[in-house]
Amino acid sequence: MANFKTHRQGAVMAGVISSIAAYSLGMVSLPESILVLAAGFCGGLAPDLDHDASIPLRFVFRMLSVLVPVIIIQKHPEFHRSVGESIGYFVLMALAILFPIRWLFGKLTIHRGIFHSVPAIFIYGAVLFLLSGRKRHDLPFQQSMAIASSLGYFTHLLLDEYSSLNFNGHRFKPKRSLGTALDFFKPNKRVTLFAYVLLTGLVVVIAPQWVGS
Repeated sequence: MANFKTHRQGAVMAGVISSIAAYSLGMVSLPESILVLAAGFCGGLAPDLDHDASIPLRFVFRMLSVLVPVIIIQKHPEFHRSVGESIGYFVLMALAILFPIRWLFGKLTIHRGIFHSVPAIFIYGAVLFLLSGRKRHDLPFQQSMAIASSLGYFTHLLLDEYSSLNFNGHRFKPKRSLGTALDFFKPNKRVTLFAYVLLTGLVVVIAPQWVGS
């Protein structure tokens, strides 16, 4: 698998490309384009969240503890009726992400598990789509967030697969990890089934919104 520096560079590229594209197409405003960039960047590090001691785990959860509350508070008026309420909700959501959610996440995941798979790309993007808004005029922003986060996630897995191609200067000798990032199924059948059931449910919920109905 690729190292943290390589993944960080890929995450930055995915975030910047997504942000520029979304803003150029008129899908997001300039402030929203910064959130799109952050979503792409987080997506580029997210697959390694299943490694309990990884730098991405700490970094992404810190980013999410800021990004998710900001998005939710911005898109839900009931959370920002006053400055005091906004700060209170932000602190509560940030603490929930940094501690109980992160702890539970570590207990339920294993490294190179379902997080390193194709369905995880779309699940991550779908979750960001749902978190990014709930009104019709939010749709372009939601789509930008979903695409950026999925692109970042895909970039991470693609870099992992590329690092598994070992060219030693004489002959091609793939590493044993080749094919374990961009695969559709994992050895744990129950986890794989759960991932596809979850993805199906997310698609059913999101599809009508995505087409603007």
